[in-house]
Amino acid sequence: MKETMKLYSVFFDRGRLIKISFSFLIFSFSYNVKAFDYQSTITYDLSAVPTNWTSNALLANFNVDQYRLIGCGSTTDTVNGACPVEGARGSQLPDTSPMPTWGDIRLSLQEENTLKSIVVNIKAIRTSFNCGRRYPWDLTACKLLQYNPYITLGMENSTLKNIPAGTWTGHLILYQRPWKYPSYFADTIGMIFTVKVNDEHKQIIYFPAFPTSDPHVDLNLNYRPGSGRNGGVTGSSSLDMCLYDGGASAKTVQLLFKDDSVSGLGKDSDLFSIYRDGANKNQGGNRIDYQLQVVNPMTGGHDTVSNSKIITWQNANARGIQRKVVLPGIPGVSLCLPAPLNFITPAFNYSEKSSGHYTGVLRVFYSIATN
Repeated sequence: MKETMKLYSVFFDRGRLIKISFSFLIFSFSYNVKAFDYQSTITYDLSAVPTNWTSNALLANFNVDQYRLIGCGSTTDTVNGACPVEGARGSQLPDTSPMPTWGDIRLSLQEENTLKSIVVNIKAIRTSFNCGRRYPWDLTACKLLQYNPYITLGMENSTLKNIPAGTWTGHLILYQRPWKYPSYFADTIGMIFTVKVNDEHKQIIYFPAFPTSDPHVDLNLNYRPGSGRNGGVTGSSSLDMCLYDGGASAKTVQLLFKDDSVSGLGKDSDLFSIYRDGANKNQGGNRIDYQLQVVNPMTGGHDTVSNSKIITWQNANARGIQRKVVLPGIPGVSLCLPAPLNFITPAFNYSEKSSGHYTGVLRVFYSIATN
């Protein structure tokens, strides 16, 4: 009897049964000017990536007759933007020139939580009266007029769709050089980028021990001789679980756990159950009940889970409680909310149970809210 009891187990069926609720976020742009350090926030979901993004005009401080070129501080260092420094002569672009024909600036962005860095391609074009549209670093001489040039920046769809979920920031600095003293940086034009990317279609209930398959948990039942009439059986086991919200920084998390229990004589409706394979589920001798607990990531305590009843956690996006993980199918490092599970089997008399192999299915439902 002892050997058969060790075979009692619970199976998770995650792939078909997990239901995810989500909200679509329509991308939006906000743009504020402060002196000559501009700011732009770009927000979108990977399910609806913008065709492209274009900034407002970044006005230069030097007049046309005073500048030589507008370029980067380095051709290789992407921290504040990498593009031509010394400049080059080029041709005028049409007023309707599409973004792919603009100049290229490579800029580093850093994710605020994981601190991971990526390099993205920023498109740039310079516009001034009587000089038309040119690369910012174009050295071609134009008729001198007292009008300030301005820079327009952009990001193409191919860039936006490859930025992973998260909140990314970067600081682009362009330098103006005067015509008479080209080795001197006369002024700067700055743009602070904040790119907020959600991927709410990829909410994931992640089990680190089973990254690509459905989890299998053994209840680890053990016989305890002399504990009550004819001895007793108890058990406990655990399963690591982590909740990925698709980069939405969800404030509220809801979990619901449900199994295939049937009501029966002596059955506690809050408990979960496994049943002897092929046997009548209405007979108590063919059923073993267990209790489920989940570790609350906000408090560190163990929340007791009731069958088919929702657990709600607030402030789930608080700093310091998320875990860095590498999720299947998602490039780079992601943050998930740790929520390990504990399976506890209350003591029962083994003589009251039929011999055999017991199994069950536990369904996990995960939903979020961002407000």
